[in-house]
Amino acid sequence: MIYDSLTISFGTPRVPVYGVKIDTIIDARNINPIFIGVHEATRYLYIPVDRYVAISKPLAIELKEFFSLADYDFKVDEFKLLINEFDVGTQKQFFSKKYITLVDISVLSRNEKGDYEKLGHLIYEIATSPKGFMPDPKMGYDVVLDSWKDRFAADMIKLSSCPQSEYNCRLPNLINESQSLKKNLLVNLETALWLDTWLVDGEIIFSRPESQSRFYRHAFCIRYRNEEKFQSYESSLANDQLNFRLSEHFVFTIKSKLFLGINLWSDTEYQDRGFEDVLLLDYSLGQYFLFNHYYRKGITGGIGVMGSATYIYSEGFSVKPFLTLQLGIKL
Repeated sequence: MIYDSLTISFGTPRVPVYGVKIDTIIDARNINPIFIGVHEATRYLYIPVDRYVAISKPLAIELKEFFSLADYDFKVDEFKLLINEFDVGTQKQFFSKKYITLVDISVLSRNEKGDYEKLGHLIYEIATSPKGFMPDPKMGYDVVLDSWKDRFAADMIKLSSCPQSEYNCRLPNLINESQSLKKNLLVNLETALWLDTWLVDGEIIFSRPESQSRFYRHAFCIRYRNEEKFQSYESSLANDQLNFRLSEHFVFTIKSKLFLGINLWSDTEYQDRGFEDVLLLDYSLGQYFLFNHYYRKGITGGIGVMGSATYIYSEGFSVKPFLTLQLGIKL
C-alpha cells in the first residue's frame, strides 16, 4: 500500500474553556491515535496515494488539553469522554470544495454514587471553505478544525453549567441512546410535470444522523425524460441537497442537479438528427417542502417547484419550469 501523511497542528479553542472538568478521554476508534483523517492525493503527478492527516500528539491527549486543570471552589459536573469517530476530509458541495469534520463523542457524567452514566452522543458535521484562491490542504484542515473546536468547547461549557432537563439548555446535537446513530438509506421517487414534458427521478441517499438544523446531503440519481420529440435516460453528474429542518416533521430542501443523458428520438425526428444529438446536458434547480420525521424511519414525501435548463446540439438551450411531487422511504 502506498500512502503519504500530512501533519497539521491540532491547536486549542480560540476561547479558553473554563468550568468543565474532564476525568478521562478514551480513543475508541481502533486506529493510530495520531491519525484524524485520510484522503486521496497524487504523487509524482499521476500516482494516486492515500494521504493520512496526522497530528503531533494522540487525539485523546489533544482534547484533554482543551480544558483548564485549575481547582474549582464550586461544584462542577465531572465527565468522561469516549471518541467513537473523528474524521476530517474533503467533500464537493454545489461545485465547490469543502473541508469537513465528522465527529461522534460519547459523553458520560459522574453521578452522586461515583458511577458514570451516559448522557448521549455529541455528533458534529461541520463544513467550511478557507478564504483565498486555491488554499492548500493544511490551511483547509486548520480552518475546519478551528470551527469544530469552538463549537465543541461551547457545547461542553453549556453541558457542564446547564441541565439538559431544561428546555433552553438542550443541545440539539446531543443524541440520547433511544435515537439511532446508524446511517439512514433514503430512496426517493420524484415526478416533475409541465405542459409537454414529464420527468421521473430515482434517488438514493446515504444520510448521516442530523447534527444541526442545516445539513448537506449528496444523492445518486437517474432520470427518465419524456418530451414530444424524444425520450432520454440520464445519469446525475452531481446531485447536491441543502436541507433546513423546520420542525420535528418537516424539512425545506434545495436541490442542485447536473445530468448527462442519452436521447432516443421519435421516428419523425430521427432522420434529421446527427450523432451529436444523441447527448443531452441538463441542469435542474428546485425547492421542496418535505415531510421527513426527525430521527425516525418511515414514509417521506412532499411537493416543490423546479427549473430545468437543457442543452441539445441541434435544439440549443431550453428552459422549463416544473411542478414536482416526491415520495420516498427512509430506512
